[in-house]
Amino acid sequence: MPPRDRSPPLVCEIPMPAASPENTPDPRDKNSDSPSRLPVAHLVERLSKNVFGAPDLGREAMLLVHRTSLLSQEMNKPIFAAEDLAPGAAEVLLTLRSFPAPHRRTPTELSESILMSIGGLSKAIREVETRGFVARQRNAHDARSVFIELTPKGVLVANRLLLALAETDAGIVRTGLDEKELELLVLLLRKVLSSHE
Repeated sequence: MPPRDRSPPLVCEIPMPAASPENTPDPRDKNSDSPSRLPVAHLVERLSKNVFGAPDLGREAMLLVHRTSLLSQEMNKPIFAAEDLAPGAAEVLLTLRSFPAPHRRTPTELSESILMSIGGLSKAIREVETRGFVARQRNAHDARSVFIELTPKGVLVANRLLLALAETDAGIVRTGLDEKELELLVLLLRKVLSSHE
């Protein structure tokens, strides 16, 4: 007879809101467009029992951040598809738009703002340049350097992306959180990132 699993219970169980039956896709429905997934608490529990042997709040926190990021990426796919842009190309437009007019930066400055490899950034710049969303401008102070600058067409696309993404991402975190909880969440995430940036 196999020994009983005596792994300690999770110290931080995340309450999962009840799903509305009419809006919840049936995982057995092969025609459903929405992928079914188990709550992240199931993954945390499996890892604690079968891999690490004990729960850990730091590990659980990062799993929750990672799952939230994946959820955001999934929900944002239709927004990028509507503009026929890869996520990396959209990131270039959004980053340039975040700077004051004329919305331009050197490739090196862009790489410091975007978590992307140099090769990935070069590919993304080529994509938006081919579409006429950015243009290369010579740096008057450094002949060896160029600026990547948003064109008027690129500003319009970036504005549409920003509005749509802001609404979607804000909706993710506002669901189930009040203003005070959001303030605490932002404060804690800033504290974590300030230790590594």
